[in-house]
Amino acid sequence: MSTTLASTSSFVPDVVTSWRVEFSPESQSPIQVHEGQVSGETAHAPDRLCTVFFDGVIFNRSELESDLRVKPGALGDAELVLRLYLHRGEEFVRSLNGTYAIVVWDGQADSLICVRDRMGLHPLFYADTAGGLLLSDSIETLLRDPRVSGELNRRLLALHVWPAWWIEDKDETYFRAVRRVVAGTVLRVRKHRRESYRYWNPAPPGGEVDWVEDGAMEQFEATLAEAVARPLRRGPAAICLSGGLDSISIASFAAEFTVQNGMPTATALSVEFPDPDNLGEASVQRRVASHLGMPQIMMTLDEALGHGGLLSAALELSRSWPVPLLGIFSPAYFTLIEQAKQEGCEVVMTGSGGDNWLSVALEYSADLIARGDFVGLMRLWYTYQRSYRTPRSLLLRRILWKYGLRNVLISTEQRLLRRLSPSALHAQTRLQVEKSLPAWLAPDKELRDEIVELTTARKADLKPKPGDFYVNEIRRGLDHPILAVELEEAFEKGRRLGVEILMPYYDADIVDLLCRVPPRVLTMGDRSKSLVRQSMARRLSDLGIERQKKITTGNFWPQKLEEANRSWDSYGGPRTLGELGVVDAKVLDEEVTGMLAANKQSYVPYVWEILDHEAWVRARL
Repeated sequence: MSTTLASTSSFVPDVVTSWRVEFSPESQSPIQVHEGQVSGETAHAPDRLCTVFFDGVIFNRSELESDLRVKPGALGDAELVLRLYLHRGEEFVRSLNGTYAIVVWDGQADSLICVRDRMGLHPLFYADTAGGLLLSDSIETLLRDPRVSGELNRRLLALHVWPAWWIEDKDETYFRAVRRVVAGTVLRVRKHRRESYRYWNPAPPGGEVDWVEDGAMEQFEATLAEAVARPLRRGPAAICLSGGLDSISIASFAAEFTVQNGMPTATALSVEFPDPDNLGEASVQRRVASHLGMPQIMMTLDEALGHGGLLSAALELSRSWPVPLLGIFSPAYFTLIEQAKQEGCEVVMTGSGGDNWLSVALEYSADLIARGDFVGLMRLWYTYQRSYRTPRSLLLRRILWKYGLRNVLISTEQRLLRRLSPSALHAQTRLQVEKSLPAWLAPDKELRDEIVELTTARKADLKPKPGDFYVNEIRRGLDHPILAVELEEAFEKGRRLGVEILMPYYDADIVDLLCRVPPRVLTMGDRSKSLVRQSMARRLSDLGIERQKKITTGNFWPQKLEEANRSWDSYGGPRTLGELGVVDAKVLDEEVTGMLAANKQSYVPYVWEILDHEAWVRARL
């Protein structure tokens, strides 16, 4: 079955409309809700001067109704949250499970409370104005208000073109006037004070992780089954099925749930990528769909793009997006989702997130070195060698040096310098930063100085103590800005396509569990992602899925070298980024042009990153 992509503009609504909450502390009615096409609910308690706005989905409604002694279904979502707030105060956030954005005005406490769900699956942004605070789940809705400046955040553009996502503040966006409420946090606003705190964290700083040792497999399967069931209860579903373990596991659990509950079988959506190395991903996709009895919509990449270029289609789509597009393959999957929607699908699931929580970060090698566990270190190398297609020597260098001994030495040196001479540590770090910045980045002196100072401050932050690197990566992963952008992009895709795009491996319950499963359990049998491998070995025993190595897009990029050249030439390089002072357009153009002319295949994703931001900025200036 195939179709063609007529134009990426078909995925861009004329106006992306959403709700807006306006908070004016000096007003007689401090909170006002303006609702658009995407509806939320508002509830009031006049005697307590309390108003709640809620948009999203509550997973544990029956549990909350029981605790509050409320008749099932008697209250709307906002009314239920209001009742919960009146009963438990601000602690209500720890009882709620779902995907949501919540705004609570408490007149008696004279405070506004803004809450985003644990993983940040439902966006929540805000902007300060002269009259007060505006909140919405849409950046574009905020920007349409004349009181909100559309000035671009040059620093963030520079850090992402570089790219250095880890440097930025986690609440930053591409617009200076717009910030995000960070996932799993409460933003409390009073007249003269504003504070934010994380209310959910499976690995809280300063405390011991509550590791799950016994029964990890049973808990994993039960939790994943529920994480998959939640989207299926929302309506007829489709699943983006690649040849990887993560999406295959989603499909397997979905097939089981639909059969048990007499529901329509989910539809598999698959893109067949060019396969010069004969990795057999398309064959795996077909065999899994057939084995599970799933109808399948499968297209080659060219069919899904309408025989147009991938980069050109993605760049055109990025121009219309609220932020530069993260997913380069989005145009192809949009075509599949449109087809599934025509056949009645209302929910689309993906396997995104599995790599984040099912795998063991290579920083774990630093902990092993610090403990002197060299047997464990070699076992980690062996595990990765059996699970990934990375060359053995490169993998060994990464484990022994890049993520291992190097981290231990830097951490030790930092702590010694911090104790003996903090000024020397700052000077040394600043010098390292100045040398590391590419010559073409931020030619504007004010911007470059700002980036140097910010990067120096971030790099001067103490690295974890040897032994704490793995846990630190868990904490860092939960707050990483690229995760926030990925989840916000998925929400926006669903809004534009008219479906819900849900990712079971980003369900807060499965994340909470997997963050607390120790590395030795995640690598049982000397394979990465052992939990899902063992589960699939039982469920799909005839297919041998559990033995496969991870398939990446690395073999795909060389085929796009010519297309990268065409796209770079058609844009004339990063002219607009140059005009903003984000890059030196001439220097960067010479570097990229030279690398492409030398057939540097590794530069293809790099070209995409630069042009993605260039195309997006051009559409806004």
